[in-house]
Amino acid sequence: MSIRRVVVEDYGILKDLAVNVLEPLYGDQSKSLREWFTGDGYKHAFVLDSEHGIAGFLSLKINPNKPYLKISTLFVFDGHKRLGCGKKLLAKAVRVAKDLGYHRLVVTVSDKKPEAMDFFLHSGFSIIDKKPGKYRPDSTEFILDMAIF
Repeated sequence: MSIRRVVVEDYGILKDLAVNVLEPLYGDQSKSLREWFTGDGYKHAFVLDSEHGIAGFLSLKINPNKPYLKISTLFVFDGHKRLGCGKKLLAKAVRVAKDLGYHRLVVTVSDKKPEAMDFFLHSGFSIIDKKPGKYRPDSTEFILDMAIF
């Protein structure tokens, strides 16, 4: 498996991810989808390739006014879970953060995604805050943080 930047040929599968997985949790994803391919707002968007197609997706958001790099999306597609794909994508996020001079990664996780929460907590993240109703009135977003060196 290898990680590479997104290319236009990835559009269909990433649009399906945006519409079918992310929109029900976070609302309209058309801006995010556009940014993944243009680099506007999301300076880094990657896919994890496998011999059977795209196994995972990672987008990182840079905000020069923040002291951390934000993981906007880290997603492993069905059929590729529990095979180390999430760890590979997280390792890529850490490498990019270090290359850019960041010492912290931040991610928000919906209470509707307990597997994602478990993954990040077992990967060294800590919950630093929670925001009830941040994206939807019936959910809570947890803000997680991890120091990197």
